[in-house]
Amino acid sequence: MFASPWVWEVSSLAGVIATFAGLVTLLAMFDGRPIFDWKSITLNTIVSTLSLILRAFLLYPIAECVGQWKWILFSRSKRSLKDFERIDSASRGPLGCLCLSWQRNVPWILRLGAVVSVLALAVDPFSQQLVQVETKVVKIQEQWEKGDPGIPTYSPRAMSYRRGHLSKANETSPANESSDSKVVHMEARPALSMAGAILKSLSSWDGLIVQGLNYDCTDSKCTWPPFQTLAVCSRCQNVASQLRRVENFGDMFRYMEDLGDGDIEIQPGNATAVALPNGHFLANLNGCLTEKSALEDGCKLPGTANDTIEAPSNVASFYGTSDPNHTMTMQDLDTMIWSTTALYVDDEQRRRGHLPPDWDGPGGELDDYYRNSTDPIRKDTQADLSRWPYSPVQAEECALFYCVQTIEETYELSTLYDRITELPDFTRKTDSWQPRAKGDLSPENIPPNPKSLEFDNKYAAMEMTDLVLHYNNKSAERTDFNLSHAAIMSISAYFQEIFRIPWTNESEAFGLVRDRIPDASVLPNGRIRSHNLHEPTSLEGLYTKEFPSMRNKISNLALGMTVEMRNDAGDSHYYSTGTSGVDKHQDVVIGSTHVSTVIYRAEWYWISLHGVIVSFGVLFCVMTMLSTTTGAREQTVWKNHSLATLRQGADIGQRLSAVATLRDLDKAATDYKVTIPSTQSAKALLPDE
Repeated sequence: MFASPWVWEVSSLAGVIATFAGLVTLLAMFDGRPIFDWKSITLNTIVSTLSLILRAFLLYPIAECVGQWKWILFSRSKRSLKDFERIDSASRGPLGCLCLSWQRNVPWILRLGAVVSVLALAVDPFSQQLVQVETKVVKIQEQWEKGDPGIPTYSPRAMSYRRGHLSKANETSPANESSDSKVVHMEARPALSMAGAILKSLSSWDGLIVQGLNYDCTDSKCTWPPFQTLAVCSRCQNVASQLRRVENFGDMFRYMEDLGDGDIEIQPGNATAVALPNGHFLANLNGCLTEKSALEDGCKLPGTANDTIEAPSNVASFYGTSDPNHTMTMQDLDTMIWSTTALYVDDEQRRRGHLPPDWDGPGGELDDYYRNSTDPIRKDTQADLSRWPYSPVQAEECALFYCVQTIEETYELSTLYDRITELPDFTRKTDSWQPRAKGDLSPENIPPNPKSLEFDNKYAAMEMTDLVLHYNNKSAERTDFNLSHAAIMSISAYFQEIFRIPWTNESEAFGLVRDRIPDASVLPNGRIRSHNLHEPTSLEGLYTKEFPSMRNKISNLALGMTVEMRNDAGDSHYYSTGTSGVDKHQDVVIGSTHVSTVIYRAEWYWISLHGVIVSFGVLFCVMTMLSTTTGAREQTVWKNHSLATLRQGADIGQRLSAVATLRDLDKAATDYKVTIPSTQSAKALLPDE
């Protein structure tokens, strides 16, 4: 049925379908791909060209099929001659189609063809929206992935840490004269880079500290798979609920301040301390100003000649240790490096000037201390909190310890970002950190507690095996992480050096403290005074009046030490050039490089118009071809051919011969109703008489 009369229309419809399929395929191929410009030809140019070809292929068969409907309709029934002119006009352009689509007595198939012709006008602007561009970060293939030599994108990690210096300082005779072995005294110091990292972390913040990693990323973005590394973790606990008031602390205060017995009259009842159960205390004279003012600062010490001597007040007290047994809440940390407990005046609460009735202390932990007591000092809620012993005191304990962490690392916009997760399932291996051969060591060099990681200049002479952190789930294969004896001793010694000041006569000090705190087992070894005096000076990195809590500062210190351990873990770094990801035997993690590139993005909803006009255009043409051959009489395929109109117009021309103007011509055509007989009829156009 689609023989020679429709061969060109059928070919055009095949071209429409092929062009539309090619357009969809082209968009699918380049969606998400980098843009190209081949000899100044862009993807938009190709898309616009295909859209233009599609419209040309489609409009030709639609116009021919619209024209064929003149003969189909007039062969079926009598119709106004004006309808012949309207259909003919529609076959020649979109304006005629628009006018025809509004007519009442138009079959739906013909109306469909007219609407498709009008919609085809919008193909070009819709085509311009089909292809958009966007900037996207994409992974690129590394040199080593291509088989080329070169250093890949990497980030360091620590499988072990062995840096540190431990050496013999001198030898002395043993206390037991019967022993032939000399007592060895050791000295330890950390690697210069570790010492620098510790001090730098005290005055820096986490976002800046992590930028100190020795990573390599040669482009705008790099990512690394999650990996495990030896690290330093931190923990802080608020212990203010364990604070207790200790009265009659004058003797210890005089000794602590080294005031002597001269002209200073200090009675036991003149001073008060706030203390923890282990003996760590913060003490001042009663009435001392704990907040600096323009008129008065510190303490007024009473003199024998009715004069006063000004002295700085104590605003913070510190106790630092490497022994977990001397801490309040860190006894479970068997890999502890250092613990610091701070008692400090709570400036935030003090600045309020009084204790409101509903005040429950920071976190509710000082409520009992300040309100649930029969002590008049504690019950006086209108007391001047700027003076001792009314000043509210906070207590916090923080610790650093060796651990294993999972790191998720990303480098973007010239900044390295770390997401850190502590892995508590990595614990100290039981058979690690064991004494090696004692040799000729004196009994005084044998540590009573070989499990301790605390530096002692005598006990450090006993060499220990590596401290090993391992995964305590035996069913899972995980890598162990090691620290050497020299590394642990040197770091412990350095913390003792910079974060504590020893007492001149510790035994005498303990005697005075135990008079008031019988169970005292520790003494403060650092303090901060109202003149902003830090003793030792390194405490300035742990406490400031503006930000007294140690939590963030200890966390930064742990991060700084972790960064240094990753940077300087072993004797040397070496690189993988075989496979991506993490190799458990290596000190670096191989990452991926990403670059910002401009890519194509296909906006598929804009192609909906193309799909609509192609689908309905093909449907219209097929229905028209079927209508030509359906019925009792076969309709000749004349389509838009002008000669066909001339052939059939001979009989009707005389009826319009008297018409002179277009207006009269339209009126006459409207009045005449004619039919066009089948091709077998002898007569051409028969007017309705």
